[in-house]
Amino acid sequence: MRVYIFVIFLFCFSQMFSQDPSNLWVGFTGSPDLVTAKYFDSPSGFGPNTNPYGDGFNKQKRIGGSFGFFVSRTIKKRLSLQIGLQYFTNGDRIKSDTASQAPVNGLVVIGEGFETHYHWLAVPLKVNYSFVVTPKIQLYATAAIEPTFYLRESKVTEFYFDNGGKDRNNVPEKFGPIQIRPSIMVAPGLRMKLSYRWIATIEPFFRGTLHWSDKLTYSSQLNSFGVSLGIWKGI
Repeated sequence: MRVYIFVIFLFCFSQMFSQDPSNLWVGFTGSPDLVTAKYFDSPSGFGPNTNPYGDGFNKQKRIGGSFGFFVSRTIKKRLSLQIGLQYFTNGDRIKSDTASQAPVNGLVVIGEGFETHYHWLAVPLKVNYSFVVTPKIQLYATAAIEPTFYLRESKVTEFYFDNGGKDRNNVPEKFGPIQIRPSIMVAPGLRMKLSYRWIATIEPFFRGTLHWSDKLTYSSQLNSFGVSLGIWKGI
């Protein structure tokens, strides 16, 4: 599967550069994300909702982020295609107001939580359609299929004490094996012309990534809401 994705990437990249470069752009993008998680009682992303951490644990929002490099080719006045490489993080965070942990250093544990950070490398294949076009700005909609490579994960455990303090412990990071996960992204966008060769973009987006456990006992739908900022140069 990884070989197929690499071949598709090279083909699209070569096709872009085989055209007249007057409508060819390269750019860098980055975003902060707010991530939520939803769990399913099967690895397919369908079926009853579940909580793999057990009863009493409540899901919490957490912060993620992304940055990437893209090549964009204007096909028609209103239509453009993009391909790139993008690194992003997401994950889940849960918390319980009860705890089974014995007292630590004489302090009573009144709650506990877990936070997981997933690290990904994606190959976004994007289509942009502009529905408002002026000499200075464009308003557009974009959608992407993102074959996504799972790279590694890190975890943090937290214990909350009756005196208001808390203790955070880092669990050793887990690497590979590298696996592919499905991901999609949709967004409206604003494109602003800064000069003849430079443009800036703003995209408030939604990204959904499906991840499943190593033992295939459950899956998690990781939903990211963020604002992607980009700077582009015509070549």
